[in-house]
Amino acid sequence: MNNADYHRSPGLNWSRLKAILTSPLHFQTQAPIVPTTAMMIGTRIHELVLTPELPSEILVWRGGSRTSKEGKAEWEALVGAGVRVTDVPHIGADDERHALRAADAVMSHPDARAIIEASERETVLGWTQDGVECRGRADLTGGKGLWDLKKSITASTRKFGKDAAEREYYCQLEWYAMGLATPPDCVGFIVVEATAPYDVLVCEVDAPTRRAAKERALQALTLYRECEASGIWPGRHPKRVTLSAPAWWGHSDTDPTRDEAARLAAHYAAGDYDV
Repeated sequence: MNNADYHRSPGLNWSRLKAILTSPLHFQTQAPIVPTTAMMIGTRIHELVLTPELPSEILVWRGGSRTSKEGKAEWEALVGAGVRVTDVPHIGADDERHALRAADAVMSHPDARAIIEASERETVLGWTQDGVECRGRADLTGGKGLWDLKKSITASTRKFGKDAAEREYYCQLEWYAMGLATPPDCVGFIVVEATAPYDVLVCEVDAPTRRAAKERALQALTLYRECEASGIWPGRHPKRVTLSAPAWWGHSDTDPTRDEAARLAAHYAAGDYDV
C-alpha cells in the first residue's frame, strides 16, 4: 500500500493521535503535515531499505537549478510526461546520494541486516482498541520482534534516546504492538545517520520504557475518547495557573543579566545616560 492510499484508509494513527499529548486543542486543530526535505530523505531511505523492489514515490530532481540548461530540460521532460512536478515530493541529487549511502550502511550492519531479512516489511495494521478504530504501518515485524527504521542526526544512544522520548517514538512502537495479533517479545529501532559517516545503531527498548510507553499511548487514546464523547477539546491550561520564574532568575550568582541591569540602573539614576 502506497503512502497516499494508507493515509486515506480509515482509522486513527499514532502520527495524528500523539498531538493530543500536547493538548486536545492541538490534536483537533492540527494541519496536514507538509513533508520537509529531511522527511522526504527519511522516506527515501525507507524505500531503499524496506521496499527496494517498488517504484519510488519520491522524485529525484537531478537537474540542479531550474534556470540551468539541464534543469530546464528535466523540468520540461517531466511536464511533457504529465507529471505535476510541484505536487510531487522531490529531493535533489545530493539528497539521493545521502539516502543511498545511508541505506547501504544499514544493510552492511550485521544485526540490522539479519533483522530486516527475517522480517515482514511495511505491515499495514488495523484493529479496534477500546472501541476506537485504529491503524498503523509497522516497518519490520516477525520473529516475535517489532522494529522501526529511523533516520537521525546521530546514532548516539544518549541523543537518540532523548529524541525518541521527545518525539514519542517509544509510544509509536507500543501503538503498533497493540495492533499485532501476537504481542512482540522485543521492540526496538534501527537508526542510521543521514550524513557521513552514516553510522548505524540497533537498539532494543527495555521493559520499563515499554511499560511506560504503552501506558502513555493508552492515556492518549482515553483522552481522545473522552473529548470525542464530550465535543470539548481544551488547550493546555483550561483554568488559571500560577506562574513562577525559573530558579536562576533574580539571583546575582546565577542570573547573568542581574548585575548588568543594576549597573545600568545606577547610571540612569545619576543622570548618566552615556553608558
